[in-house]
Amino acid sequence: MAPITKDFLKSAGLFCLFLSLQLIIPFLAFGLSQVQVFHGTQFILPGIEGKLLAITVPAMAFSFFIAQLAYILLLHFTGWSRIKLFSGKSANFGFSGMPIFHFVGVFVVMSLGLGLMLQPLKMDDGNSEALLRQLTTNIWGILSVTIVGTLAEELTYRAGILRLSQKHIGNIGAFILSSLLFAIVHGNLQQGVPAFILGFALAYLYVRTEDLRLCWAAHLANNVIALLTIRIPALEHFGDSWSTFQQVGIGALMFVLGAIGLLMKGSLLKKRFGRAKK
Repeated sequence: MAPITKDFLKSAGLFCLFLSLQLIIPFLAFGLSQVQVFHGTQFILPGIEGKLLAITVPAMAFSFFIAQLAYILLLHFTGWSRIKLFSGKSANFGFSGMPIFHFVGVFVVMSLGLGLMLQPLKMDDGNSEALLRQLTTNIWGILSVTIVGTLAEELTYRAGILRLSQKHIGNIGAFILSSLLFAIVHGNLQQGVPAFILGFALAYLYVRTEDLRLCWAAHLANNVIALLTIRIPALEHFGDSWSTFQQVGIGALMFVLGAIGLLMKGSLLKKRFGRAKK
């Protein structure tokens, strides 16, 4: 029982540390807002009627970036969740780079399809879009949402909680646990439901390849598309005029095609551009 207790305590510690990070960021941003170099547009907290926080957008964006970067370095150098970007398993998918293009592509297709399927439900986003719009008006916010934040989450939920729990509760149990915690931390249904399903896909990909770069790249691409969606009107309102049948039908088709690509034994691209290493 000792190894099980140790691993589960470590998983719980990772999750609590990740949550603590989210609580620390506003306090760090408040302090930085007093520094002249971080003066700028004030960060608005949706839900507080017309009131402004004494926090600026540049300070909040930089706080997200620096806190997540510090968290990543802490996990890596303490050995809690190491950054392991390559594995022997990933060599089965062709020469370097091809697996990334393949799995990023199929994951994005899955994500877009899932978004269309869930669109008729009009779930509450907990003001996450309003917060994201503000955060990504600054380069530090963009880097945090796309690069640093995605790596922090992959280290926590896939290379951390999933890896620590799978030998005790099995792959399926570990998939569910890591995906559920990944969904909960998003804090709203509109992000939480897709996060659980896509987190399950990322968990499968990580266990199958033990290659964090595939999960990281897929997660990064998904966040980039989310960022583009709120900035480009044509993408933001894509599918809005479709009937519910069209949204669900086309979305389901895209999701299934993406899932098939995820389950493939090898990359389609290796057949065209190279052969698997032996």
